[in-house]
Amino acid sequence: CNCNEKDAHGKEVVAKYSSDAECKIPARMKRTTAQRPSQNVRDPVRERAQANYAAVVNELNEKFKGLKEGCFPRPKGCLCVIGKDKNGRDITERRMKDRDCKCQPGERGKGCPVGGA
Repeated sequence: CNCNEKDAHGKEVVAKYSSDAECKIPARMKRTTAQRPSQNVRDPVRERAQANYAAVVNELNEKFKGLKEGCFPRPKGCLCVIGKDKNGRDITERRMKDRDCKCQPGERGKGCPVGGA
């Protein structure tokens, strides 16, 4: 029998089979699935995106480094959580000076690690 099939390049070709058993194989069995591209292929866009992501993470780590516990960086200064009110909401305080936001070398106390900065 003769069957119309697509070759590896997607062109239609006529395939000839000598026995009826080969002709009656379901179409799903004859088709080959398209191969997905390998994940190991070097993709410059993906590499650039990963490098940019790493740079942003590094920048955030530098911003947070040395901050007192409960303090978060702001465009100018920081915002520190200094306690809770009777309803359980955070009480925050805006601090404008870097020395008020970060632990100074040798400083010990609430929110600073034992070694200071």
